[in-house]
Amino acid sequence: MSSGYGSHGTKGRCYDFWVDFKKCAQTEGSDLKLCAQLREDYWECLHHKKQAKRLYQLEQEMKNQKAAANASS
Repeated sequence: MSSGYGSHGTKGRCYDFWVDFKKCAQTEGSDLKLCAQLREDYWECLHHKKQAKRLYQLEQEMKNQKAAANASS
């Protein structure tokens, strides 16, 4: 994570997000509310929760549209 090395010895994919968050946290001290967006970006890079949710929503919408098209045929 914070070492900067990925699984193949190169820079990790989320390292730049970590550096930004760490820099903010060091600057702001105990008021991490100011760094919330940077933390959220870092966690999204690690876990892809928003991306997965959006993909699921798109798939559901496509299913609904196909079902509606088949019902009207």
